[in-house]
Amino acid sequence: MAKRFSKRRFDGTVVHYDSEAEMLADRESQPRLFDFSLFHASYGFVAFLILGLVLSYSFGFLDSWPRWARFTGVLVFACTGGYVIGRLGQVLLYLFLVLILLGILAAISALVWHFV
Repeated sequence: MAKRFSKRRFDGTVVHYDSEAEMLADRESQPRLFDFSLFHASYGFVAFLILGLVLSYSFGFLDSWPRWARFTGVLVFACTGGYVIGRLGQVLLYLFLVLILLGILAAISALVWHFV
């Protein structure tokens, strides 16, 4: 019986290979910067749904529209926002990390400026 090689993929499935070279050759591709991410899209959908509900009910937007039109408007707003965040989620994550890094550098610079 030959030796088999196994590897767990990112999506949770296990793939079996007949040789180690075959296993090493089957690399998972890294996601590119503007690829659609369902993870980011789901959080974007929920965030824009909450934002749409807050805008619709708290601030009185769309009050003159019938209920079905308000519902459709909020749902379209949430779907559009989820899609945009799904496409730009990786870029926004990198931008957020750069802003955190700049904040840390500014705090260190202010601390050094204060004591020197």
